[in-house]
Amino acid sequence: MANGSRNWAWTSDWLRLLLLLAGGSCVGLIWPAYPLNVAQAQASHPSIAQLQAELPPVSQFADGTVFFNQIPQFLGAKTYDPITFTFRPKYYFTLVVPATSLVPLSRVQFKQISGNSTIEFLPGLNQALIKGSSSPITITQVPNTPARTNEFLLEPAIQPGQEVTLILTATRNPTVPGVYLFGVTVYPLGEKVIGNMTGTARLQFRNPGLLF
Repeated sequence: MANGSRNWAWTSDWLRLLLLLAGGSCVGLIWPAYPLNVAQAQASHPSIAQLQAELPPVSQFADGTVFFNQIPQFLGAKTYDPITFTFRPKYYFTLVVPATSLVPLSRVQFKQISGNSTIEFLPGLNQALIKGSSSPITITQVPNTPARTNEFLLEPAIQPGQEVTLILTATRNPTVPGVYLFGVTVYPLGEKVIGNMTGTARLQFRNPGLLF
């Protein structure tokens, strides 16, 4: 009888080993003496989300390329001069840099993506205003941009937590009424940067004497 017990124990040990090699998913059901402690295994092997949460935020690649860890938000566009053919109208574009951003906003690009007339802006007649601040912001139009694309450099750059409104002066309003759309792309401060499209600006124009 004792010899039979030893053989059974030896066979049981081999079965446990085979089941463990096969995955061990049912070891705890057959032999309660060897339960699989799932909670302990999870605690010793954190999830990918937990690992990512423990990593410090970054905004620069190893090669020095700067990017937004939090992309500035485009809040909207408007004009108080919606009549076609109006000369030197002003357009207002508002953005905010999240307080959690690690880098400031340096440049903003507007690419006209719809509309029968091309809207052009006048260099030297543009402004940038920081909400709740009287600090002056110099806005410079970047030359030699592609067709229907206008880019503006902000100095000093807009810091995290700040809201800025770009007041741009166009040569004149479109000659054709309708809705005009602009893709808005933002760039962080740096020599080598990655831009992000943050929204679409919408301006609507009408002929004199007509309502929207």
